Amino acid sequence: GFINWSIAIVSRSNYYIHSIKSAKDLGYNTIIYTNLPEYFLDVADEVIDTKIEEDSSVWVNLKLKVMEQRNDDYCLIDPDVIL
Repeated sequence: GFINWSIAIVSRSNYYIHSIKSAKDLGYNTIIYTNLPEYFLDVADEVIDTKIEEDSSVWVNLKLKVMEQRNDDYCLIDPDVIL
């Protein structure tokens, strides 16, 4: 079937935004790692541009990299988790 990628990206971005806003409402500092930083500049406290291609398997490695590099108290979650 035909997939309208523009609609798919916006739809998924809205899910991310909902997830981030719910975390912020609970008082959490929010950081998003994304290849679409323009969607989240006014949403998350910090936006990190990954410059990773959409279909890349690197996303899993990115999570591992974050876990290896950070030593503060953080929670790494996917956008389908709404707090």
